[in-house]
Amino acid sequence: MILGSFNFEDFVYIDSEEGIKHPDVYAHELTHYTISQNSMVGMLMLVIKQVAEQRDFRLRSVLKELHDASVVTQEMTAMYAQYMTHLMIHKGALAAEYDKTFKESDYYRKYCLADFNTLVNNPQYEEDGLYSLIELAIVAMNIDYSELKEIDWVDHKTLQKAILRNPIKYYPDFRYRKLVY
Repeated sequence: MILGSFNFEDFVYIDSEEGIKHPDVYAHELTHYTISQNSMVGMLMLVIKQVAEQRDFRLRSVLKELHDASVVTQEMTAMYAQYMTHLMIHKGALAAEYDKTFKESDYYRKYCLADFNTLVNNPQYEEDGLYSLIELAIVAMNIDYSELKEIDWVDHKTLQKAILRNPIKYYPDFRYRKLVY
């Protein structure tokens, strides 16, 4: 398995000397990069990560809270990009085997929304659908948390309560589900 990672910085790391042979993994990690660099939540997480590392370690729990509120948005979209990239490149038996392996993976079961197969098998969502899904993820993560400026941001439980109090406004994964379906 080729592993990749995106770490909020201006790079995507693919852990393999063979990585160039796996553009689907690049598509997955670049999708994370695109969503994070083009959404308010993604940029907020970048700033909080830097502050947490340099000044206030207590903010790590806030970073985790924001991550947990957006992980399905990030992973579902990145997995879709990976899946569609692979199917655009490979045809026939290779595509069928990948489809089977992909959909039986724990990663797929953990992060994919219930109607992923409907999305993937809809001709409207082929190449153009990938861009549309990325745009929907960015919209879902364009949340103005400045309205929550009065809460104690160091206390991640307070942030969690504020997010859950109004999920359509502050919870990226909830917003993503509403936008996609």
